[in-house]
Amino acid sequence: MKILFYTPIDIYKNWPLVNDTTRYRHTIPGCAFPQLAAMVPEHECKIFDGSAYCVRHKINKNEIIKLIKDFDVIGMNVVSEFTSLNTEVNLNLIKEISPSVKVILGGYHATFFHQQWCEKGADFVVRHEGERTFFEIINKLEGNEKLNNVLGITYKDKGEIVINDDRPFVSELDSLPLPQFGLLDYSLYKYKPISDGYAGCIEISRGCPHQCSFCWNGPMWRFTQRYKSAERVIEEIKVVLSNNVKWLWFADTNFGSNYNRDMAICEGIIRNSIKVSWGAFMRADSAYLHPDLVKLASKSGMKEVSIGFEFTNREMIEKIDKGYNNFDFVNYKRAYQVFKENNIFVVGNFLTGFPNETHKWSFKHCQEICDFATWNSLRPQYKTTVYEDLLKTNEIKKNMFYHSRFFPLFEKKKDYTIKYNLLTLFYPKTIKKILFGKNFEKSYILNVISVIMKSVLDIRFQKLQDFIILTYPFFTIDEKEKIVVRKYLDKKFLKKWLK
Repeated sequence: MKILFYTPIDIYKNWPLVNDTTRYRHTIPGCAFPQLAAMVPEHECKIFDGSAYCVRHKINKNEIIKLIKDFDVIGMNVVSEFTSLNTEVNLNLIKEISPSVKVILGGYHATFFHQQWCEKGADFVVRHEGERTFFEIINKLEGNEKLNNVLGITYKDKGEIVINDDRPFVSELDSLPLPQFGLLDYSLYKYKPISDGYAGCIEISRGCPHQCSFCWNGPMWRFTQRYKSAERVIEEIKVVLSNNVKWLWFADTNFGSNYNRDMAICEGIIRNSIKVSWGAFMRADSAYLHPDLVKLASKSGMKEVSIGFEFTNREMIEKIDKGYNNFDFVNYKRAYQVFKENNIFVVGNFLTGFPNETHKWSFKHCQEICDFATWNSLRPQYKTTVYEDLLKTNEIKKNMFYHSRFFPLFEKKKDYTIKYNLLTLFYPKTIKKILFGKNFEKSYILNVISVIMKSVLDIRFQKLQDFIILTYPFFTIDEKEKIVVRKYLDKKFLKKWLK
């Protein structure tokens, strides 16, 4: 069978800022598709990253039509409610161009909204972990067999939605075949702070044991975390770097949580004389407790770390169940100092918009614990603790299947996220880094500004129309969303787009 792994092209895109700003700041490939392709080596597979493609190229509709028509099965990953509307538009596009193609969805959003996605036209939804499930689906389709005994899927059978039992997780990630990194078009991926070569990504662990009230990671992986061995990680690094990759992102929600393994990875990079710059997500307590790991990581090539600080006062940190033991601003500040002593650029992630939020933001505090601060508004994701709590108190006024940066979550409550992010760009410390900072931090910040300016200047009548609807004060939140969603899911819109 011919299998296309397809990241949606940008048909619906927010203005003045895109929903998925991370992918536009740093076009880095995902890990899922190369790993899934490795599960079906006897089939012809292709990876098309429509998101990265749209960053580099103008959409060629004829090429997209030809691409879709050429495959028997198309797999898509639905990451979040920010990307769900555009994914649904692409799903409709695929079915309009090639009605007989089988579409398989996976990912966080698809897992938690599996029934809805089947109702919207997906042939199969893979819940939670995908490798073995995907392998079985392809074999069943090729043999024209029933799928009633395939664990971990939701699908339609004679008009009825069937939900098969969950599949146990793979116990040893090292048992999975090496990802087919060669299927990626690395020319699409560039990390601006690194001047030469391409950007890559490898998964070095999977899951998260923590129970942060706002986060999908825990429920998605049933509050477990599994690790690849240091030897396997080094092997994958070597394969990826053979594609002229100079920047590598380690997909690991908690780098540093497995101290001995992570020390061994850094030692392996140094011992094998691997020349690479890299970054990862890390919890502040890992740096606070293990400064020796941070020092070795820097020596092995770590240039950037992304930390979810969320809040700076202990009361809110404990309220969102971060799992820290008596952690507050003072501890955060010490963790930041550990990174600065080792010349690692720190991106700080903060939250705002929680009901009964007790902490008024102090820009000074936030700037003292990171090099560049980013703010995200609360979006209570389905099945998370905060979602369930707000549902009980009837504070959620909209369906969380879709969401936009311009959908306020609560009626009559201001969302300061955009304001805070813009203020960060003009904060004295930021200006100082742009003028006098090191090349990495200067390039990082200038790239963020460049992405924002390009997004703002990319104005179209359609985008402006959406913006007016989403910010119109006399519509309810639910009414705004329904108007925009109805517009893009209308068959007339799709037929017009295809012309």
